[in-house]
Amino acid sequence: MYRYIYILIAHNLYIYIYLSAPGQNLFYSTHYCNKLISLIMSPLPVIVCGGTNPQVFDAIKPLYLPEYEVIYKVTGSASGAVEIPLLLQEQAPSIGEEPNGGTMNYSKPPVAVFAGALYGDEEIDEMRQACQGLSSVPWLKMDMSVPKPPLGPGYAEHVAQRVKACMKKIEAEGKLEQDGVWLY
Repeated sequence: MYRYIYILIAHNLYIYIYLSAPGQNLFYSTHYCNKLISLIMSPLPVIVCGGTNPQVFDAIKPLYLPEYEVIYKVTGSASGAVEIPLLLQEQAPSIGEEPNGGTMNYSKPPVAVFAGALYGDEEIDEMRQACQGLSSVPWLKMDMSVPKPPLGPGYAEHVAQRVKACMKKIEAEGKLEQDGVWLY
């Protein structure tokens, strides 16, 4: 039985895991290391529900990195009620005439849905109802009672900071794989 695990970071972001047992020499496994580094370094896939203004989305999307990768952008609750259930099942929704803006990397299912200020209780309920039996992810909704800057400089940074703080709380409570609405 191995008693000690040593993790060392070497050049080019290769991780070597050294395992040792009492009285035995160390050895390493790059196979497990490659799996570990891909888990550590990969941003978690998320869906963002926002408006049709590309300037707001383009400003906030990179601010979710490196923790979260926006794989898909929903622009309305009616379309979200159709598209989100497909995404939760790791299926690509049909592509509309306009570019989506998300990375469209559907290799992993989304871990959360981030809804912007335009989405109230009714809109989120409509989308969640369409996902019943499929959703085991948190739905983040903006808490409108918390002051926020007006659209413009600082708005995107403020929203991204609030979303990330909410996700950290969800992760800390072990509820990342639970359906529910969380206020950020």
